[in-house]
Amino acid sequence: MKLLSPSVVAKLQLLLLIYFYIQTINRIIAMTFVLNFSTSGMNSSVVLVVIVLTAMFLPIWKVLPKPIPVALVMSTIGLSLSLISNAVLAIVGSGLFQLAALPLLLTLITKVEDKEISFAGGVALHIFLTVILGGLSVYSSIYGIAIFALIILDWIYLSLQFKGDYEPPKSVIKAISFIFLQGVFLSFPGMLSTWFLADNPVVVSLHLWILLKYWGMIMFSLLGLLIAIIYPKRHNSTLFAIVAVLLLAEILFVGMISVISIGILQYLSVSLACKESGEHSGIKLGLVQFLLLILVFLYVGAGNWAFMPSFIEVITRGMAGVYLLLLGIVYFIGGVRL
Repeated sequence: MKLLSPSVVAKLQLLLLIYFYIQTINRIIAMTFVLNFSTSGMNSSVVLVVIVLTAMFLPIWKVLPKPIPVALVMSTIGLSLSLISNAVLAIVGSGLFQLAALPLLLTLITKVEDKEISFAGGVALHIFLTVILGGLSVYSSIYGIAIFALIILDWIYLSLQFKGDYEPPKSVIKAISFIFLQGVFLSFPGMLSTWFLADNPVVVSLHLWILLKYWGMIMFSLLGLLIAIIYPKRHNSTLFAIVAVLLLAEILFVGMISVISIGILQYLSVSLACKESGEHSGIKLGLVQFLLLILVFLYVGAGNWAFMPSFIEVITRGMAGVYLLLLGIVYFIGGVRL
């Protein structure tokens, strides 16, 4: 006996897909960091990060006779492997999920009409669980792993009810860029609230102010996501994209009204991700993914320049905020133009 209608199942599956994508891309980045950023320097395992370039596997899904059942099984296996503490297996499992879930993501984005619930809900779920786990990843404690395992069981339950065929690939560039943006930093308002503390000893001494900003960033992020659900309006204009980039720059380089900025930014990010666009080739998606991956690598390198080759150190040292801003520009400005 089915307890949920097909439309509700599709919305919940898309919500969990967004959440899982955010978690697994962060897992890939974190485990690649563990394997490479040390006194011994980078090694060949860094090439594993290319597993996030899911577009190169689109032709395979086109020729499979039943891609959706295969994708459901493989994505579940990938999520389970991502829970393993071994860094290489965690990267492989997370990457397997990202590769396998792509046809599901394409199908559900085409199928679900009011996508704001799923996009905003997936981000909100990530923020909420991060808060209740004390700012840690779900992979970092036994409690987090237990919660993640329960969510995987929910995913399996929904997968058993899913009905539908693989839709012809339409543009998923905005969704993939949205996931990169959220998975790298935008869905971590607590981290963004402390962006200036290392360089501002006066602010560090104001403990109450820090606490208020920390919770303010979290609450306004959730408020922005809630407004995106209650008042869905899909913005796709250059003006809104410029406003979003300016708000991101304010958070990264000014920080005076970042509590308000993060809420508006979350609202605009969801609004753009849900905006329909024309079809794009897998090649264009692959190029966008590659550009985002390069910016993420440079961002991580900026905070760990001491372990980088000298020629990379020159372009990364002290540039973390710049590369995060460039990520935002690719998503907001690029999303409008594509």
